[in-house]
Amino acid sequence: MVRNTTLQLPLGMDTFNSRQIHAAEIPGAAGISEARALARMYGACVAEVDGIRLINDDTVRKVRSEYSRGPGQDTGGGVCMGNGIHEAP
Repeated sequence: MVRNTTLQLPLGMDTFNSRQIHAAEIPGAAGISEARALARMYGACVAEVDGIRLINDDTVRKVRSEYSRGPGQDTGGGVCMGNGIHEAP
């Protein structure tokens, strides 16, 4: 529903594989990557990957610390938010 009302895109699994979508600057939805590269990026957040560590242990603790918990407005289930990370309750 959100996709249809905000982007006016046709339904279909190939929508985000089009050149137009890859070229668009869509806030919150424009991160196009392959699974291996995304895994390396998240891995580098918590440990060195090829000699690079993106954030230190103190920042990892801050990002993971819970600051909000309650019922989800869109799912009906519980929602737990950290400082930058959506966590399973």
